[in-house]
Amino acid sequence: MTTLLSCALTVACALHGHRLDFSALEQADYIEVRSNLDAPIKTIDDSNQVRAATQFIGQYRGGWKDPLHGPRAPKYMLIFYRGQERLGGFGISDRYLVSYPPTQGFWSQDVSPDAVVGLLRALGLNEAGVKQ
Repeated sequence: MTTLLSCALTVACALHGHRLDFSALEQADYIEVRSNLDAPIKTIDDSNQVRAATQFIGQYRGGWKDPLHGPRAPKYMLIFYRGQERLGGFGISDRYLVSYPPTQGFWSQDVSPDAVVGLLRALGLNEAGVKQ
């Protein structure tokens, strides 16, 4: 019975997705941008760019799923800080976002390439390679 219930809940979450709360990121005073190999790319401390990133991810609270084919790797990781305190973040690829840190799974969400390009431009990041 427990196994059946667990399977039903897994299927329901896979179909409808999870909700994530990114509101803590709004307190950030800078963003550390890292590559998919965890190499530092740049630090963003411009308040308008930080706000652009938090407003962007705020649009994607629902619909997060743990792909059955395994975790997705982002092109960029955006890690938000207030002083030395790590607040959380998210990853960006050309057609999807990934949650960070992975809380109860490696959740991701599909997004349009146009949305990704808009954010990358707002943050001064290279959008080359984004397939539109």
